Parts: sequence; C-alpha cells; structure tokens
Amino acid sequence: MSEVTYDESIYYPYTEPCKALINQLLNGKYSLEETELLASQINESYMNYLRKFNRNLGGKSNSRNGVGGTYDCIALCCVYELCKDKVSLMDIEELEKKLFLTTFAKLSFVDLNNPILKRLYHFADSIAAKKGNKIDDYHMVVEPYDVKQPIRYHFTSCPVAEFAKQFGFDDVLPYLCNADFFGIELMHGKLIRKNTLGNGDVCDYAICGNKDPYVKEHEEYRDEVGYIRNTKRRSKQI
Repeated sequence: MSEVTYDESIYYPYTEPCKALINQLLNGKYSLEETELLASQINESYMNYLRKFNRNLGGKSNSRNGVGGTYDCIALCCVYELCKDKVSLMDIEELEKKLFLTTFAKLSFVDLNNPILKRLYHFADSIAAKKGNKIDDYHMVVEPYDVKQPIRYHFTSCPVAEFAKQFGFDDVLPYLCNADFFGIELMHGKLIRKNTLGNGDVCDYAICGNKDPYVKEHEEYRDEVGYIRNTKRRSKQI
C-alpha cells in the first residue's frame, strides 16, 4: 500500500478511528486485495481534494478536526466516491455516527433535562464559539440563555458544506450532517433542526432535554434528500 505524505503545517490526516472504520467497512464488502487498493486510492483522493480545496482548516490546533470532524468528513466523501458500487449513503451515515458518538461519549454524563447541566452546556457552547471563531472555518453564533427555552445556536459557515458543494458531494452531505442528532441523544437530549448550510442559509440548533415538551411539539422526519429535520406539529382541530 502506498504511503501518503502530509504537510501538517497545511494539511492534516483524517483520524485513526476513521481510518479503522473505513478499513472495517471495506473488509466486509471487498476482497483483501481490493481493500488494500481502495484504501490507498482513498488516501490519495483525500490529499488531492485537500490540495484543490486549498483551505487552511487549522490542522491539529483546531478542535473541530477531531474524530468525526472536518477531515474525517472529507475522507468519507472519498470513500463514497470510490466505493459507491457497494457502499451506500446509509453506510456513510453509520460511519459518521460511530465517529461522532466516540466524541460525544465523553459527555454521556450530561443530562440536558437537568437545568444546571443544561446551563453549563450552554456556557461551554459559548466558550467554544469564542475560541472556534478565531479560526476561519465554522462561524458559530450562540443565542443568550433562556431557562424556559432550548439552547439555541447556529453556524453561518461550514467547511464541510463548502467542500461538498464545491466538489459535487451534495448527496453525501445530509448523511454527514445527521450525526449531530445522534450525538445530542447521548446527553439525554434532542436536537430540533429546520435547516443546515447544505439546504439553507444557516445550520440551526435548538437543543433541549429529551423530556422537554418542546420535543413533542416538533416532529422529526427525514426529507427527500436524506436530511433529518423537524417541523412544528400542527394543533389538532376540535
């Protein structure tokens, strides 16, 4: 298998957990020889796309490049492009879900039904926004805390969405974005979302405990292109 050399001052390899899951997926669908060849092609494709994208994503210094983050999402796009004969979009969603849950597992002690922990989670989001917005990738806007309302924030830019649109991975993007829903569930929470930057002007988040009445007011569904979204339930007519 050929090795890919990375200039880590500009580029950064996708994570080892992502690499392991990709190899596991390939081993289950292809022969050993095919798997080795595809793994090499995925690495080469990944680096070629980073060169074409020409976007400084912050490398190791950017916390949003961790497991399931920007680099992993780009790698999964490469997997789908090269292996779509046997790899489905739902396979891609499952990989990103597993990666995301690895990160959110560290927060599984959080119960968003607890007002104190919910307030602390909002505080952590506010700190993450101030720190993260210093890097030109995701721009996060956190709304003021309201104890009676879900935690609300939104992103006005997303390099994964930019990458997908630039290189024709619009069909893959929903299955990457959906991982947000699964991560929040680990904290006994629910994400209520109308749009992402893949299908709207912002990627919106309304996060509350899974016992909050707000959850029942918003029906969750998967739209025609694969995005998990929510819509406000209509009041029953008497």
